Amino acid sequence: MSPLAKPTSPRLQQALLLLREAISQSKLPYPIINFDEISVAIGLQSCPDGSCNPTNEYLGTILYQGPYTPQPSGVGTNLFQNFTVTIPSSTPSGQAILGVANFYLDGTGYTPNLNVVNETLTIA
Repeated sequence: MSPLAKPTSPRLQQALLLLREAISQSKLPYPIINFDEISVAIGLQSCPDGSCNPTNEYLGTILYQGPYTPQPSGVGTNLFQNFTVTIPSSTPSGQAILGVANFYLDGTGYTPNLNVVNETLTIA
């Protein structure tokens, strides 16, 4: 993946804004005694014709994979971690889906969980 020429590129700004809205705030509805964040993967699917695959089945081009270590936001039980990703310059213009998969363990027996969220965006 090659970085975009300018960090202020509208493509990158739009993707980062949508990504932040999609996943940067992890909300826990109640305090969980046993809760362990494991990892996150962020992927981009290009689907200019509008026929994207479900992100729980296909993330597309992986832009980030690694640890997820959210920190308290200072507001209730909200946690956050900012991610910066680069949209490959070879990504075609048109509709795309930015997908995020988060793997974590919770509960008394550390039950494995996979949470997948996405945001549709337009690549200019």
